[in-house]
Amino acid sequence: MKHLMRVKHASNKNEALDNGRRDALGTLIKGSIFASFVSSPLAFTVERPYPYPPAVKFEHGVASGDPSEDGIVIWTRVSPINEKEATSRNIDVSWQLSIDRQFENPVSQGIYRTSKANDFCVKVLVEKLEAGQTYFYKFQVGAVESPIGTTKTLPTGSLEKLRVAVVSCANFPFGYFNVYDHISRRLDIDFVLHLGDYLYEYGTAEGELGAKEGNRLNRPHIPANETITLSDYRQRHSQYKKELASQAVHAAHPFILIWDDHEFANNAYKDGAQNHSPETEGDWKKRKESALKAYFEWMPRREPKHNNDSVKAWKTYEFGDLASFICLETRLAVRDNEVLYQDGFSDRESFFQNTLGDESRQYIGPKQQDFVADALLKSRQRDKPWQILVNQCTMARLHMPDLSPYLSESIIDELEIALHPAPREHIVQYLSMTKFDLPFNLDAWDGYPHERELLYNAIQKTDAKVLVLTGDTHAFMTNTLYDNKGQRRGIELGTSSITSESYIMEIFKAVGIDFPTMATEINREIDYYNAFARGYIDLTLSKEKAIANYISVSTIEDEEYQTNSERKLRIRDSLEGLVYEVM
Repeated sequence: MKHLMRVKHASNKNEALDNGRRDALGTLIKGSIFASFVSSPLAFTVERPYPYPPAVKFEHGVASGDPSEDGIVIWTRVSPINEKEATSRNIDVSWQLSIDRQFENPVSQGIYRTSKANDFCVKVLVEKLEAGQTYFYKFQVGAVESPIGTTKTLPTGSLEKLRVAVVSCANFPFGYFNVYDHISRRLDIDFVLHLGDYLYEYGTAEGELGAKEGNRLNRPHIPANETITLSDYRQRHSQYKKELASQAVHAAHPFILIWDDHEFANNAYKDGAQNHSPETEGDWKKRKESALKAYFEWMPRREPKHNNDSVKAWKTYEFGDLASFICLETRLAVRDNEVLYQDGFSDRESFFQNTLGDESRQYIGPKQQDFVADALLKSRQRDKPWQILVNQCTMARLHMPDLSPYLSESIIDELEIALHPAPREHIVQYLSMTKFDLPFNLDAWDGYPHERELLYNAIQKTDAKVLVLTGDTHAFMTNTLYDNKGQRRGIELGTSSITSESYIMEIFKAVGIDFPTMATEINREIDYYNAFARGYIDLTLSKEKAIANYISVSTIEDEEYQTNSERKLRIRDSLEGLVYEVM
């Protein structure tokens, strides 16, 4: 089934915002029945606004997320027209929630005071709501109103069905957010589950990831430099939130969010990142704190209770008697730096036993392991049919196929051009090493096998029915997970990206190397690997089964696009554990 989508272009910015609200949001919001509630702010509120509000615009839309059964975060940002005036005063922003889209019967309202100190963002935690209900919300400064958003709380009790859109990896310069646009137009989605890489840190200099594509599509990153300071990260969040498709999907659906690495820097870990050089970019701790501050300002997520809790982002979302969504944090809390082959690979046996096999190396750590085990146990004790692990990087074992037959001068010449400035000897070394049956991505769970086995032990002990949802790879994947004893421990669904390309896969494809097909053939756990489609997973859970529909968009280089179902699965429980069939 294919759908044709068009986005209307406006002659000026204000008209564009109006058209975006009307076209992308107008058909999405329907009425429902609500209970009354009271509110609790995330930060400072006041009883009455200043009598002379400054002139502002709502350039970044509205958003909501981080739901509980009795609460939700609502978000916007005000853009002062007179920046000089704005830097010297606070801005009072009124907000309302209503049982109807016309706001004839508002059930809660308040005033949030924002300022330059939090980049003029507005974030309110509304509490004591009724479970499983939909609410409308908006913001206002003087006579200027924001777009209207719709949101909902988590359900309790008996739940027959839940439908979520699973997304990951939006890199602005690579193309338009058509995936967001398509999801925003769907009335049947309950929540959007974002698995991280909401934005990317790279700049526009030659050789930076996405720089060439951004220049070609006239979508360069802002600021032009790599994001390092608080101001840099704020500007980058602003750019992504100004995209109309992003505004549409946030206004249409509440988000459940986890972060991965690019919200900070590529391959981030507790003490640094692959894409961080202390000699030229300063202290990693300061950069990480700047990225975290901007993230919590700009995203509809609850504030950490204490500063030390900001990286302890693991939590569980309960969906009635149907499912537990257990969200992992695999980056900033305890993760040790990844192993690099070039730093110490001598022979395969030693590498697996002494390097990857080092049980002291942490990925999520003992506290989070205990948290996950407890969440799995409680979910099973409540007879919930689904335990969902919300995860960043691939959990399945994915080893490299043997690419040494491609060690020809002509192919190496082509790869050297495509991978510039990578040294030729590194390319030769990489192709040569693939004959040793080694893990493809040591930044994923394959680089921390002891931690993965501890997790599988918890799954086995609790008899959990685990479905793992994974992003990061920019590929659609279906994986069957096995522990070290060969016992089935769950099924992993990998969603592709919103715009980010599978860069190395595209390069391999250009020289005749079909890496995904070859990897599927040699890896027991990899059942399906599609690295060349951009899209999302439409996941529907019911008591007896789950339906996973891998939906792609035909292009990200034009705002006119089609959608297609790449693969559709029916997943169910069996005596062997979770199994699936292709529909």
